[in-house]
Amino acid sequence: QGIPSVTLTLLPLVLVGIWQANSHGQRLFAWLAAWFVAVHSFIPHKEFRFLLPVLPLLLMYAGRALATVQPAWTNHSAPGAGWQRRFWNRRALLLGILITQVPAALYLSVVHQRGSLAVMPFLASEAENGRVRGGGILFLTPCHATPFSTHIHRPVPMRFLDCTPPAQAGDMDESDVFFSNPASFLESSYFAKDQ
Repeated sequence: QGIPSVTLTLLPLVLVGIWQANSHGQRLFAWLAAWFVAVHSFIPHKEFRFLLPVLPLLLMYAGRALATVQPAWTNHSAPGAGWQRRFWNRRALLLGILITQVPAALYLSVVHQRGSLAVMPFLASEAENGRVRGGGILFLTPCHATPFSTHIHRPVPMRFLDCTPPAQAGDMDESDVFFSNPASFLESSYFAKDQ
């Protein structure tokens, strides 16, 4: 699930590039990436960002596959053969990559989870004007989803939901508990009558 998510539509090219590697030495980085994924599969707390270190290794194989794609038209020297269309069309492949990757890159860098950044100037202004009281700021977001103190620059207590892997299998961390039932979590943690 993780490798297709981080390679997106380049996964077929990655697989072709690994298949084209004709010696063990040329497949070394593929083995290294497989080892990295296998080791990280045993970690209880998994996130896609943990796979980003192997992305350059995998994209190297995608580049290898793309480099071997023949141009769209090849001139055959046989008389009367003319121009024949190749199955692998380099321009069409590059266009397909651009059509799928550029919108994904734009969405993920401009739109996706932009609220976690957009709220920071507001919170910094509130902190600067002394309007942050009580327990400070609690980020009810997935783990590490905000830039946290890099935008506030004030001695304001802040915290986010704890996402430390649970000690026992089957237990849920604070983030999982919150997202499973936000109202109940807030009631029991922050609005209990005895607090």
